[in-house]
Amino acid sequence: MRWFSLGLTALLFLTACSSVRVFPQPVADESFLLDVDLVRQTDELRVRMRLRDISVRPAPVESNICSFWVELENRSELMLPVSPKDFVLIAGDGQLFQSIEPEILLAQTKISAPYLIPYPYIGYYYLQDAYRAEARDQFVSQQAYFGSRRGEHIVLDGLTAQDVFPETRIAAAIYFPAELRTMKSFKIRYQVQGLPGEQSFPLDFAFSVEKN
Repeated sequence: MRWFSLGLTALLFLTACSSVRVFPQPVADESFLLDVDLVRQTDELRVRMRLRDISVRPAPVESNICSFWVELENRSELMLPVSPKDFVLIAGDGQLFQSIEPEILLAQTKISAPYLIPYPYIGYYYLQDAYRAEARDQFVSQQAYFGSRRGEHIVLDGLTAQDVFPETRIAAAIYFPAELRTMKSFKIRYQVQGLPGEQSFPLDFAFSVEKN
């Protein structure tokens, strides 16, 4: 009976996930769509953003963690400093969610590890199941989702504080302690740290959330 209850809970969770869609919202003269990415660019910087996981696993038990995939292209001739602290998620009601550094998130996950449901009760048992779900829920992630995924991937994939070299492109995940399924809209604000001799400025990436 215990395992039946856990299985039913997991089924209801996955069903709830499939009833939500997150759509990028390009703004005229500011951003545009490229494939599934929302893009903003200036003469010296090009940024691509998309939702990666509406619910990252493994994750701390006390809050939901979502992730976004960001690609930064430094088109200038100067170093571009970037850090997870430069990104904030702003809900439609104005609530702010500061991004979490990968190392801190991994540490929180390890603390919560004894309380997490073990494989195979989360994730997907077989590769083909992941592909079927990915085709059904393309809004969730461009990456196949596996129950055997280890927490170390949070750090390996995550954005770290660094300097982006001139004419260089980097791509990484950013994490937020936010439950997107309870929102109607939100935006990701990237506070571009001023290049030498320039002031810092924000770039916003807007998204809408639709429930079926």
